[in-house]
Amino acid sequence: MITHATLGTLEGENLTIRLPKHDIEKLKNFKEGDLCRVEIKRPKDKRSLEQNRYIWEIISQIDKRVNGYISDIWNVYLQVIQEAGIQREIEYIESDKIEELKKRYRVVSELQNATVITSDGKRTEIIICACLKGTSQFTKAEMSDFIEVLITRAYAEGIDVLQYEEILRGGR
Repeated sequence: MITHATLGTLEGENLTIRLPKHDIEKLKNFKEGDLCRVEIKRPKDKRSLEQNRYIWEIISQIDKRVNGYISDIWNVYLQVIQEAGIQREIEYIESDKIEELKKRYRVVSELQNATVITSDGKRTEIIICACLKGTSQFTKAEMSDFIEVLITRAYAEGIDVLQYEEILRGGR
């Protein structure tokens, strides 16, 4: 079953859709002109606790496959975020406010320390940080991209996640 597609153009009776690469294989059982059932509905806005549990289960499985044991799920999580093209945000913050920044973002990486001169002529120490939101702060589109990359990555590592796909994509 293909549970997720991105709609393209609608021209008359023809609809184009974009499927994840791993779903293309599922279509090879059909030939042109075969009758099939298609249901189109929008995914849910918020992910459920079940979806969240499955995301971390798949991340753990990828980590175990890559490293031989579960050792670095945080790094796998960050890789999936980056592969999904989720943009990091650059923040300039005074040194004493770094803890406040860490409360707003999932990941805060300090890139560089700098001294700036404020408009009133005072010298202030700042830290330039690259920040990543956590999945709970993603837009619907970002979450969809994240899930697609996660599922594709799992299949690339030889992990069958078919039983998770519908729930991850908001099918329940």
